[in-house]
Amino acid sequence: MGSVRLYGATSGYLELQAPDVAPDSTLVLPSDSLQPGLVHLRTESFSAQSSVSIDDVFSSTYANYRVMWQITAASTDSISLTLRWRASGTDNTDSEYNTCNTGISTGGGAANLLDGSATSHKFAEVGTSIATVNAASFDVQSPQLAQVTHAHGSITWFPGTGTANGANIAAHYYGSDVFDGFSLIASTGTITGTLRIYGYRNS
Repeated sequence: MGSVRLYGATSGYLELQAPDVAPDSTLVLPSDSLQPGLVHLRTESFSAQSSVSIDDVFSSTYANYRVMWQITAASTDSISLTLRWRASGTDNTDSEYNTCNTGISTGGGAANLLDGSATSHKFAEVGTSIATVNAASFDVQSPQLAQVTHAHGSITWFPGTGTANGANIAAHYYGSDVFDGFSLIASTGTITGTLRIYGYRNS
């Protein structure tokens, strides 16, 4: 193995030579500009579950988060995917969930959902005669603070060949609860897929 050179801002460099036996240590780059802005925190894969819960992922280390999932719904019925915030291993079911969901489909139809004072955020509802593929990417702001928790992003789902649906989502939890995780819940049947959560560096 060759060497690694770290060049200075104006001149010179520090050269690192690979040792014969690697030490039990970690190289930390000194400059914040070289650190990643998005830090992977958790990956959760699941199969044939009616709900999936993620605990201890939101903390004071990060103010904002990115959540991504790709899920297949096994049910052939109409299925809703809802989200509830969690704290200390328990879902929050207070009636303070507000969701605005604006979508459109390849069939030409448009859908608008205004769901206020509910006990969960409704992220998608699909009906299908085959398994539904569902993907989402959204940001979560301030879940670990005693203030309004915001989630906003987009979701797509494919209920069958030649059909596609998409929606933009704005979700707000208006209580002052502090959360460390969330649950994703299928209204019927089971879901299979992968969830990934990232933290945005504060600086």
